[in-house]
Amino acid sequence: MPDIPDNLTALVIGAVIGAWLLAIVGILVMRWHYTRRLERLGEASSEEMIVELEGAYHPTPRVRIQTQTEYLPFVIETIRENIDSGLREQQVQMLLERIEKHRLGDERQAMFPVESRQISSELRLNWTCDAHHRIDLRVQGDPLVVRALRELKNKIPKAAIYGQAGHS
Repeated sequence: MPDIPDNLTALVIGAVIGAWLLAIVGILVMRWHYTRRLERLGEASSEEMIVELEGAYHPTPRVRIQTQTEYLPFVIETIRENIDSGLREQQVQMLLERIEKHRLGDERQAMFPVESRQISSELRLNWTCDAHHRIDLRVQGDPLVVRALRELKNKIPKAAIYGQAGHS
């Protein structure tokens, strides 16, 4: 009977050493496997990258509106009707004041983070004033807003609206 504890001790020591060796081999195999996977991620061709980038970035639609200052509240209200959040009343009032106090020939701009259809985007406004006190307003942003502004063409007196997606 004295041989059983010696054999049991040797068996446990052998099992622990074997488990350690197996764990080390397993870790090395997993490290080799995941290293190869990470290396393959960077092996995309330039054509594949360009196709992926073209799908991710598309031109933001734009519209150009030329109107008298007195009709700008209609334009701003159309924008506000087509966004869920992002253009508060105080911001609208300050924007209209900035546009009315605008000097002849200077180009000004404003950008507002907005949310439309639960998608966050930027609404960019650029404007200049001409000698006839018309405002040349260029709006770039959410397609829904730009589409609504294009439809506003027939509702604003003395307004000319130009533009295509990606063009001024």
